[in-house]
Amino acid sequence: MKLSDQDTILTALDKAVKITAQHGQAFTVCTSDLKLYRVAVDILWAYPDQFSIVVLRLGGMHMLMSFVGSVGTLMTDSGLGHFLESTFAGVPKMLNGKKFPHNVRALRIVIKELLRMSFLENRFQRYSEFEDYLDKTATESHLGYGSTA
Repeated sequence: MKLSDQDTILTALDKAVKITAQHGQAFTVCTSDLKLYRVAVDILWAYPDQFSIVVLRLGGMHMLMSFVGSVGTLMTDSGLGHFLESTFAGVPKMLNGKKFPHNVRALRIVIKELLRMSFLENRFQRYSEFEDYLDKTATESHLGYGSTA
């Protein structure tokens, strides 16, 4: 059977639960890619009693891809896509969470440029001051979001 087949994942989860129970562990933690994660979630929902101790996690790359996809959705029509197109090709795919290596580079560039002046002016002596600045900026940005000017 294919790895992504529901029966294959059901068998793997069942075996994992038995192994963790044999070793006295309270939880079975399973990390996978998005395709297998979706199938495993369906199984956990179908058999909640049998797999109540299973904790599913996305792998780091897939978690970041999902995060970038949500940022791309939130930033639609904000100008971020236009900004990124000056440097990167395939921006629509990037903003959907695809093209993982490009996303990492693009987000680093955006963050660096957004924070450049704050660091050049040496505004922060402590990390807590930097956190306060980010909170204040986010609040101001949120208050201005959606307002008609």
